Amino acid sequence: RRRAPMLKSVRKGRENAGQLTDALALTLEEIRAVLTPILGPVAVAALYRRCLHLCAARHPCFESIYKNEDVSMTPSSVSVMLAQLSSADELQLGDVLINTFYTLLASLIGPPLTEQLVGDCTARARARNDQQGDDT
Repeated sequence: RRRAPMLKSVRKGRENAGQLTDALALTLEEIRAVLTPILGPVAVAALYRRCLHLCAARHPCFESIYKNEDVSMTPSSVSVMLAQLSSADELQLGDVLINTFYTLLASLIGPPLTEQLVGDCTARARARNDQQGDDT
């Protein structure tokens, strides 16, 4: 099984816009690479579009990406949007995207299989999300 660099390659307090954007792009590429041979490119793209739609419902900055994203799972438009934000917002919204994708996939194929397939890719984003939930 391949391991993803994910956002875990960026240490808290040392992140900069380029590192965060690159880490998110690598994570999305890794997820796509892991899932495409199993689900097929059309299904992976559909999951990604649904994920963007769900993110846009809670965070309006994803709306333009959802409306303009083509049918493939490419991180370029997300990277452009995130690069315009502060590092804290970029990190939060990157985690929102990864966590939403993970949750959506888990609702379809179950948490154990989701963890087996993309758990390494999403671990850091999910941990930060859990920590933020404990703080509120």
